[in-house]
Amino acid sequence: MGKIKSFSAHVKDELTREIPEKDCCKKAELYASIRIYGYVAEKREQEENKKEDKEKKSFEVKINTESASVARRTIKLIRDLFSHKISAYTEVKSYKNKRKRYSIIIPIQERITEFLKALKILDDNFKISERVSSNLIRKKCCQISFLRSYFYNSGYISNPKSGYHLELVIKNEEDAKKISKILNKFSINPKIYKRRESFNIYLKRSEDIFNFLKLIGAHST
Repeated sequence: MGKIKSFSAHVKDELTREIPEKDCCKKAELYASIRIYGYVAEKREQEENKKEDKEKKSFEVKINTESASVARRTIKLIRDLFSHKISAYTEVKSYKNKRKRYSIIIPIQERITEFLKALKILDDNFKISERVSSNLIRKKCCQISFLRSYFYNSGYISNPKSGYHLELVIKNEEDAKKISKILNKFSINPKIYKRRESFNIYLKRSEDIFNFLKLIGAHST
């Protein structure tokens, strides 16, 4: 017998089926995925030079998820946006409790810095930026894509039959405040609380939850 999906998993699966039409929205969604569960590792490569060997800075990216549908969507976003410029692949690790972890790997390659700068992960000095890029989520459509990615990557919603609760697990306070500010623009009023090493955003009012799900495209829920 197959594993029964939770209500939350059903909502996330619905959200991962539709890919945004605009590239700006795809970038906002992929950007959020990297901020949430992405790891950008700086690497040093030896670069041959006639006079001396110089070190060349490069990067490797890994995005982890426990959802096969999220992994597929992330790979599709990368391919839609960067076509043949960037190569990426998925590794799957199985655990004894039958859970799986999917790791999207973007290895060191010629255009990796171009990829990271396009997504505002690297700043103009080729340093990893800790701040949320306002330019990448300036438009309302991109803000919605940003929120959608945060939900299907790190969100949870309870089954309405057992009560109303929607939550986003955020790694840092800046992202939590940014998301809260965006939600306020759409007349949704979240609460933020610190839980161990995360800053969680939650909604308890049924109206706020309904409006949030409608906003990010979960229409059949």
